[in-house]
Amino acid sequence: MANNNGNNNTILPCHVASMTTNSTFGMNEFVNRAETMRQHQIMSAAASDWWQFWNRDGSGARRCNINDPANEVDDVTQTANSRRATDSPPSRHSTPRLAGNETMTFGDVDTKAVNEMLSKELATLSFNDRNAINEEVHGVRNLAAEETPEMLRKSLMAFQCQLEKFHPKLAYDQAVFLFQSQWILYNPTLRLRCLRTERFNVSAAVLRFVKYLDLLLEYYGTEALLRPIRMSDLGKEETELLRSGEYQLLPFRDRSGRRVISCVGNVGLKFSLYARMKFFIYLWWVAAEDVETQQRGVISLFWPENHSLFPDKREAQEAQRVFGAIPTRIAAYHQCLPDTAFFRFTRAVVILSVDVVSRTRLKFHYNDDIETNYQLMTYGIPVDLIPRTGTGKIKLKNHQQWIRTRKVIEETKEDDPVECPGIHDVLFRFGKSYLSHPGNATFRELIEANFDEHNETTNTDTKMAVTWRIVEDIESRKGRFLVWDQRGWWKVTTDRAHIRSKVAVSLKEHKKRVQAKKNIQCTLSSTYQFERQDGGKRKRAEDGSEPSKSFCA
Repeated sequence: MANNNGNNNTILPCHVASMTTNSTFGMNEFVNRAETMRQHQIMSAAASDWWQFWNRDGSGARRCNINDPANEVDDVTQTANSRRATDSPPSRHSTPRLAGNETMTFGDVDTKAVNEMLSKELATLSFNDRNAINEEVHGVRNLAAEETPEMLRKSLMAFQCQLEKFHPKLAYDQAVFLFQSQWILYNPTLRLRCLRTERFNVSAAVLRFVKYLDLLLEYYGTEALLRPIRMSDLGKEETELLRSGEYQLLPFRDRSGRRVISCVGNVGLKFSLYARMKFFIYLWWVAAEDVETQQRGVISLFWPENHSLFPDKREAQEAQRVFGAIPTRIAAYHQCLPDTAFFRFTRAVVILSVDVVSRTRLKFHYNDDIETNYQLMTYGIPVDLIPRTGTGKIKLKNHQQWIRTRKVIEETKEDDPVECPGIHDVLFRFGKSYLSHPGNATFRELIEANFDEHNETTNTDTKMAVTWRIVEDIESRKGRFLVWDQRGWWKVTTDRAHIRSKVAVSLKEHKKRVQAKKNIQCTLSSTYQFERQDGGKRKRAEDGSEPSKSFCA
């Protein structure tokens, strides 16, 4: 099935040399080396406190002690390795660890100090950098690197060379040497996703790649090292969270082509932290399966309904660990919260819980629903698709349709349904929400621009030439023409004659709208003869006098 995963069997550069070098590397030797590495890690942990650990003070506050604050190696790899070193399986309710080198407690947070810290961090950026980030958050600019085949080839070669030097990477070693994973060895999909997430910073992309494999092994087991994760990999609690609709992917992109993940209702807080993180990993993976989303990024929209619930620091720290590993670039974070002292405090907690780069992309909205919707519209977010009503009820229609589509994509090899139309795709289906789709907006502009030429001529060949011009214009933008399948998803139509006929119908429909608009204007302009201030109801003559009977007749 040629789905949006973009999976293929392309052999990566440097892999041939790597496989040749390791061809004599026997299984027994690998097991012995792995055991030696595990023993070395155990001794290192006991001797120097290399890994982070939790303790409790008298007030019950948890603190993260790190003996080496300068250590930049992330907590994900180390803790995952230490778990496997002691042969203890990950617990569903294990205590998450702090990520990075921050020391945080559950004590009071000085919101003023947090604001000053944020201001100082922004001040370190140049004017051009701040402006570029702000424009991307608003959806008027894309900071993704320009990609060419040569650039991708060189990046993959550099990635493989950096990966061979990176240690430790036990999850990767297991995937390659123990399981000989074709997905990890020969498929460049995951590597390219990590590169695009880090904007082709190879060192950062390799680190994210290793972290993600460790995260997959921790939450999904060894099966996730052999293939991309699926909906069927979710457990009972994660499936219940999926069906609740509290986390949803919007069915269409924003005005700049970015996908939007919404978090509404009780934001999943009635489910365990383990279930939420496992579901997050799946949702953020499928959100950016297509190249367009990997390049443009994803929008995170947080709009809680139950204002008495909010993740504590422990949960925020685990979320930071997970989001620091998933291979998806987040273009902006929108937090829609009520303007209360409590949520002003939580703003400070959220700022402290994300990395420095993400802080520049955080946007907080403290207003009522209507004002918040207007603010979100300025960022290009389709607010009519946000799955919540004014009373706080979660909308499930689009979400249930998305679940059906995902099952078809992951379980069948036919039809290749389109989960989310691209920014330049044209949708042939009636409905208000489809009119706001960016591709349809462009299509309407082309219809209006070519309408006069199509309408004024009576020559059939000329009319056909106009319709073909519109079709070719869409195709030149790499757009597709999608039709709705009654089973519940979009399908690409490749019948060009059918596409041209659809364009011709659109031109005729536009002519009807133009004519109807003219009729309304003529009706409104002629009613001045009925306007008078003396209470009379008889029609006036052109000069304002009372008309004769012959005039009325």
